[in-house]
Amino acid sequence: MSFLKKLTAVMLSTLMLVSVAGCGEKEDNKDDNKANLAKGDSIGEDQTLKENNMPYGATVSKVLPKENNNCRVGGEYDTRFLSEEELIMLGDYAYALSTGDTQVFESVVHPDYVKNIIQEGGYADSADYLKKMYESIRDTYIGEEFEFDYVLTTNCLVDEDNDFSSADIVIAEALGDDFIKTVTTRKLVTLDFLYTLKESGGSYSLYNRQLSYINLYIYEADGKLYIF
Repeated sequence: MSFLKKLTAVMLSTLMLVSVAGCGEKEDNKDDNKANLAKGDSIGEDQTLKENNMPYGATVSKVLPKENNNCRVGGEYDTRFLSEEELIMLGDYAYALSTGDTQVFESVVHPDYVKNIIQEGGYADSADYLKKMYESIRDTYIGEEFEFDYVLTTNCLVDEDNDFSSADIVIAEALGDDFIKTVTTRKLVTLDFLYTLKESGGSYSLYNRQLSYINLYIYEADGKLYIF
């Protein structure tokens, strides 16, 4: 199994576990509500969640190109889970996919990971990879020329509360154990890319076309952030 397929399998298994855990939390909250009502307590008083316990998306901030010169593609993120720098990186990743900008792509993806993608996929270089990715998205889901112009993050798992050991093993196969030893933070971000059609206009959601979200890992190692 290729590195990319292994990492995708790890992502899916992690997200499935989170989904199951989330269902359990909802049921627990439902029971708590019944107990409070039985006691005659006010839901407004006892069910008010502290900000840190609220689900992803409860505190949303935006980054826009017109307000930030470092931002190529704007987006929304929960500041409790992601930093502005990380959101800008995700926007750069989307920008590179839809423009074929190899310099931007190679600035956010680990160079050894890029080499692994090229070697395993049989691509000539990163430009060839980005071209093939764009064509695949265009022909499979969108149907005409497009440009990603906004990133919507819908969830973020952090390593303080989740097990990233399976992802570490797969990434180590491509980058080596020495890289994993330098990793200080790990995140798995679930997101949607919004896009504009170049010819007919209009803004649309990639999720609505492919019926699945995009999942990207962000690892910090030696003080630098990388997307996988």
